[in-house]
Amino acid sequence: MKRLGGVDFDERILSALRENKLVIFAGAGVSMGPPSNLDSFEGLVKEISNGTGLAVEKPLDRFLGTLKHKQVHVHQRAAQRLTPLGSAPNALHRDLLRLFGSGDRVRLVTTNFDHHFSTAYAELFGATPAVFRAPALPLGQSFSGIVHVHGDLSRPDDMVLTDADFGRGYLTEGWARRFLVDVFRHYTVLFVGYSHDDVVMNYLARALPTGTPGRFALTDVEGNWDLLGIAPVLFKKGEGKDAYSELYKSIAHFSNRAVRPAIEWQQRLEEAAAAPPPVDEEVIGEIEEALNRTSLLRLFLRTCKSPAWLRWLGSRGHLAPLFSGQSLDERSEILAQ
Repeated sequence: MKRLGGVDFDERILSALRENKLVIFAGAGVSMGPPSNLDSFEGLVKEISNGTGLAVEKPLDRFLGTLKHKQVHVHQRAAQRLTPLGSAPNALHRDLLRLFGSGDRVRLVTTNFDHHFSTAYAELFGATPAVFRAPALPLGQSFSGIVHVHGDLSRPDDMVLTDADFGRGYLTEGWARRFLVDVFRHYTVLFVGYSHDDVVMNYLARALPTGTPGRFALTDVEGNWDLLGIAPVLFKKGEGKDAYSELYKSIAHFSNRAVRPAIEWQQRLEEAAAAPPPVDEEVIGEIEEALNRTSLLRLFLRTCKSPAWLRWLGSRGHLAPLFSGQSLDERSEILAQ
């Protein structure tokens, strides 16, 4: 585990990002914070139902299907609600994209209909992203860019909202299922902005094959993620307008660490190595990340001279391969020297 902004991230998430094998999967929660200010799926359903005389019922996709059957223009109402005046990308949109370091490495799938990720991408990387939208999806085993797996605002009629829409995407026509099965088979996935009982997660569960790379969800509730084969990465939810500050902080820390330049790493590691071994979990995580990257390991060991560090490395298992009797990899040979 590596602590970033108060949140413990599984090492497999960081490794997948370094190896260009991480896919961010963004849900409605990402676009709820200011200045985006968009509804959750449940809030959107309530807005769509206004004036129909019908009380919202669960499951929400079936309720929207009922409205559609009663000639309510569900998709057009949703599009209007999702384009409020002044809505713009928030820090979470930007930091999730910043994780990848450069535009050509971005692999982001979203069930949101808004265009805030595309806007943030253009601001960050000075270019127009490759954007795919349902039902015309790319190959899940080899793609880059931003994928609107449930469609987007540019074509409201294709947005996946009703039970019939989900049925086409995941069952009869199956374009969403085919794409997602390939994604989950080939990439480590980090879900952000979902709860375990979302309508969307219930459908995604049908596309989650077993025996695949890690699947993780940043969440404030442990819930029943294990039933979906997803490991929760827990953050603490606060109160009021700052309820999700720890989530924003952790992603910001993750992004800053991911794009940290070599000169900054050098300064940070020299400072750490000149001091006694740390007890703070976030500093420990930072050093252990460096120990897993040979170029940074060399920087660290150049300054690290105190016997206390030798004991620290041994206590945390970093020297164990030296005594295993097995051939040493490059990292262990550096430590041995």
